[in-house]
Amino acid sequence: MSNEFDVIESAITSEGIISDFGEFLGKGKSGTVHSLKSRPKEAVKEIRTDGFSSTDLECFEENLRMLSFINHPNIIKYLWTLHSNGFIYIGMKRYYSTLSSLIIKHKREKKLVAESRIFIVIRQIASALAYLHDSSKKDIDGHPVPIIIHQDLKPSNILINEQEMQSVITDIGLSQEALCNEPGAAVNSAYLAPEVISEKRYSSGSDIWSLGVIIYELVTLAKPSFTEDNILLNTCAENWKVDLSMIKNKTIRKILEQIFVFVPEERISAIQLVNLLNEHDSLTEYKPDESLLINELIINNRILMERCNSLEASLSQFTNKNQVLAIELESLKFRCNEYASQLLKCNEKIAIIKRSTSTTDPIIGLAAPTRLMLAVRHNDLDAIKVLISKGIEIGKCDEERMTALMIAAQQGYTEAVRLLADKECGAQDISGRTALMHAVIHGHLHAAEILLEYEKGIRDKREWTALLLAITKGYTEIAKLLLPYEAKDLGWTNLICAAILGDIEAAKNSLHETGERDIIGLTALIWAIQKGNIEIVQLLIEYEAGIHDLSGRTAIAYAIATKNDTVIELLLKWMKETAGWTPLMCAASTGDVDMVKQCLDDRDARDTNGDTALIIAARAGYKELVEIMDPTDERGITALMRAAIRNDIKTLGALLPLQTSMKTTSSGEYISEEKRIKFDEGSTALMFSVQCNNIQAIKELAVYEGGIQSKSNYTALMYATWADNPEIVSILVDKEAGLQSKYGYTALMYAARNCYAKVTSILAEKEAGLKNNSGCTALMLAAESGHAQIVSLLKEKEATNQDKYGCTALMRAVCKGKIEIVELLAGCEKGIQTSSKWCGFQPGITALAMAKTNGRQNIADILSLFSEEECEDYPIHSNATRMRAKTKSTSSSTGRRAKKG
Repeated sequence: MSNEFDVIESAITSEGIISDFGEFLGKGKSGTVHSLKSRPKEAVKEIRTDGFSSTDLECFEENLRMLSFINHPNIIKYLWTLHSNGFIYIGMKRYYSTLSSLIIKHKREKKLVAESRIFIVIRQIASALAYLHDSSKKDIDGHPVPIIIHQDLKPSNILINEQEMQSVITDIGLSQEALCNEPGAAVNSAYLAPEVISEKRYSSGSDIWSLGVIIYELVTLAKPSFTEDNILLNTCAENWKVDLSMIKNKTIRKILEQIFVFVPEERISAIQLVNLLNEHDSLTEYKPDESLLINELIINNRILMERCNSLEASLSQFTNKNQVLAIELESLKFRCNEYASQLLKCNEKIAIIKRSTSTTDPIIGLAAPTRLMLAVRHNDLDAIKVLISKGIEIGKCDEERMTALMIAAQQGYTEAVRLLADKECGAQDISGRTALMHAVIHGHLHAAEILLEYEKGIRDKREWTALLLAITKGYTEIAKLLLPYEAKDLGWTNLICAAILGDIEAAKNSLHETGERDIIGLTALIWAIQKGNIEIVQLLIEYEAGIHDLSGRTAIAYAIATKNDTVIELLLKWMKETAGWTPLMCAASTGDVDMVKQCLDDRDARDTNGDTALIIAARAGYKELVEIMDPTDERGITALMRAAIRNDIKTLGALLPLQTSMKTTSSGEYISEEKRIKFDEGSTALMFSVQCNNIQAIKELAVYEGGIQSKSNYTALMYATWADNPEIVSILVDKEAGLQSKYGYTALMYAARNCYAKVTSILAEKEAGLKNNSGCTALMLAAESGHAQIVSLLKEKEATNQDKYGCTALMRAVCKGKIEIVELLAGCEKGIQTSSKWCGFQPGITALAMAKTNGRQNIADILSLFSEEECEDYPIHSNATRMRAKTKSTSSSTGRRAKKG
């Protein structure tokens, strides 16, 4: 390879190059670029070297020599070089444009670069840098090539081809310091890493930083703010964190967070970046050569098709050349068919590559657009028809699950939409949007008309329909088109539709529908407020001003959110005159803190709907006002807890979004209206409502606070159990079953120990088999307490369990002398022995041995019926030994006295 390069170089002269200069293509800090008349697919860069230091020049020439041996699809291929008369000439493949031009183009059009395009650029440049930074890489002849640092990576040094699908980096190894020796040159620090600016310290990490700035600029069309005026040089590295608020894509944000790090060694490497992109399941890319081949074939096919059309036109105009042109036309058609055949083979080859390399969903794996997508983007109807007729790539998606039909809808290409509608309809992109939705979002009425019959009623991942999107975007005509088909699914009445569209006459004719709410709880008045249709607001205010949405928000809350002063004044005036609002209520609705503080004497007043100022403030989300009107006390008892205690469902419902899950900060006793409630530290409103037996409040609070435990790990379910309240236990059991107290007790254990039969039967289905910290079950607690009914309920579920000493429920009943329980359990727990020392008994003892040792003969008689209980030489604890010895001594003495008498 090196010999061939030398031969080519030696055959080229500076005079020949200059005389072959064609079109001027561009100028940068590194030199000027010209096309070549004799080789239109090549270009030459002319670089002045008289301003270079000898060290910089030597380094640059060495880099050129190394780069001539490199073969990577995303690194510029130098075809030849020539150093002559203070200039270096570099021959290379000609590219269409630069990444800088692409960014400028999008900035002028005020149109963001597509994320799919951005990921292609990131992947390709990262791949190129990973190759350059690899210390183990070899050239095409197998010779080792050292690490190469680019030193000046920026958009103007990244070239792109005509289809904008291939990016290559150029000007490798020439730092800006070297370039600044040229007359008029100045360092552009925007893309340089902090250590380069301050210390001129280049590394693979500094290249990665430059790539990060490029990615940020591609996404936002602006450079990061920290690149201005050397902000980073005056920043403390330890405290600095990059502001990525403009970056919405999670993957790109993750990449930039790992790039914009002050310490170069801590930045993500190029190979790590490549691996990260490979792990991202929506980014699997075809090999570059196949993708490029597809694009080249598409262009050639289009050129040939256009030539065919031209020749067909000529045939009709020049009849004397019909025979010659017919022959040429047939030849061209034959070549077109050959290209089509090549396209099909290439597609098959790519499908094989994809199946062998990709582990992701096959519908996602296109990093590059398909031929059908490219044809749609160019609105090339002839090419679209050809591809459809051959059934090529119909239904394929890119990495964002965009189909060709969606692209056509997005661009408003009506005829392309018509051709593809019945073939790709119903598909949804990564956000769940259909082609109809894309047409709506971009305001393309005619495309929407075509797609309506195929995709009406479909919802995206947010549950939005095309109609909702049209309303949000303000496309009235499209909304009118969609209303008859999608309004019913949203629960929109004719009145709501009129309110949304601002149709006052239709609204007047539909007043009989006032009071109706759609599926998300909004009334026609609320919709009119949100759309700013004041005339309709004035019409509906008397009918719907007092109606809330499903979360309890009022019309005035929506008006305040829209900051429409006219609507706010209209609603406040009506609420004062008609709904009986006090000044405090008005202040509470608008968030006026000072006015609320002045009017607290009216806090107990209610309007015609029964709402207090507190409820109004809570529904509007004014947490500060709630605390002013009903403050949390020093024990942590909140307004919500007080509402729960007094079973004030209306106030409770309003406060739930603001104070749910709040806990008391200490334990104590709450006294109010003849109620004395003891509470543990960490108690919730739900626990208070349980102690007050407020069923409705419990149902409301259980949704939000079910499962929360106090400091002692008590739950609302345990409070209900202690109160022996089966109704409340039934409400809470699904949310709190299985939770255990500080010492491991469950609600079932408390119920069993206290002989609450109904509660036990409810809880047994969920908590049977659980043990406390000592390994004790609910059955054991019931057994030693002598609760036969509870033992009967739990026997089948918990019998034969042993605690941490190996003791059973039967043994506990024996020791407590509960003969009825022994009769219930003997058959199912016979023969079990203890595993550890327990109550003075050594390991390995049975229930029978315990009965005999403790002198419980009636129980021993029952257990003796079971052979499993017999245990030879069973160990007896010391207390039992002394008891038996004393009994024997007393018996003997009595016998002697009787004999003597």
